[in-house]
Amino acid sequence: MRNLSLIGTQQSEDIQFVLEPLYSMQASLCLINDEAVGLHPWVEKMRRQLTDEELRDNRKFCRTAVFLDDKIWGSPDQWLEYVASLDDDYMIDSVLEHLRIKARRLPGFTREPPEKEEILNSRDAFIEYMEVFLQAEDLPVEPGALEDEYYLLTHPAEKREFIIRHFRHMYDNYLQQEWQEHLQDLQDSIQAFRSVDYQSMDRIEAILEITQRQKFTPGITNMLMKAGQIRFIPSAHIGPYIMILGSGDSVLRIVHGARIPRGAALKSPSLVRSELLMKLEALADEHRLSLLHFISGRGEISSQEAIDYMEMSQSSVSRHLKQLTANGFLNMRYQDRMKFFSLNISKFEGMYQSLKHYIGG
Repeated sequence: MRNLSLIGTQQSEDIQFVLEPLYSMQASLCLINDEAVGLHPWVEKMRRQLTDEELRDNRKFCRTAVFLDDKIWGSPDQWLEYVASLDDDYMIDSVLEHLRIKARRLPGFTREPPEKEEILNSRDAFIEYMEVFLQAEDLPVEPGALEDEYYLLTHPAEKREFIIRHFRHMYDNYLQQEWQEHLQDLQDSIQAFRSVDYQSMDRIEAILEITQRQKFTPGITNMLMKAGQIRFIPSAHIGPYIMILGSGDSVLRIVHGARIPRGAALKSPSLVRSELLMKLEALADEHRLSLLHFISGRGEISSQEAIDYMEMSQSSVSRHLKQLTANGFLNMRYQDRMKFFSLNISKFEGMYQSLKHYIGG
């Protein structure tokens, strides 16, 4: 193992690079439910390997488990003991407060959730609000999912037992070994990020550089600026995407792909290879390559033009665009609530140089 003490650290108080296994593991579990393409092969393996009951429980777990509570957990057992000790009222209040904060952050969404008493006395009021909220988030509603969510919300003792049982099952059978296999790469990525000076940048500039994004929506930008601290957590599974965790203004956590950033003092052939494979996979598809060629000829297209050109369902085209954008191959901008895409030529050139450097050219 390399001597990490020889590598300088450039962390500031408001931007931290941390391991935080519990947050990383829960993010990995929730990726299993996501339909995004370009995630780590382990995610796809889990989708195939898990039984229908395990997949259903995993979706239920990710909709309900919001009790990491911005704390730093030393082990899964420590967190599970905490969940077992939670008060019924706290569990209900925590979920409703989390929902209120999410609703206020959603661009253009002005409807406040019902009060606690109304929700506890009316399943229909909860389900009707959640249907509207999820539609505003452009998220599908699985049949029976909101009924399950309401039942667990109003039966906190059963909810505690379910959270503990499902996480323990997934950790013992799938997560623990997977975590150990990737631990060295995750530690290397953290040390590499800590060796880069982000203190000379303003906060949003630094976060864009760290996450390899070109811009955020105004709502996300405001959320990032209000947070007292941003904690970056590397993931072996999330691929080119990011996941923002947190519901308060004190701490936000951003789960991002484990990699070696530009200008890092530490080098890792394993992480460089993984990043190259991720980007090559994004291009190794006839539909995405055809779409890139189409955009090249037009200069810029709308999402509707992409759907018309590819002659696929909106959800399929959206997944292709999302993967290309997350990998940096496409620029995206909003105009009149529509998305427009253009090529990011510098990303293609950068990938070519990285590949050339990796193979020794």
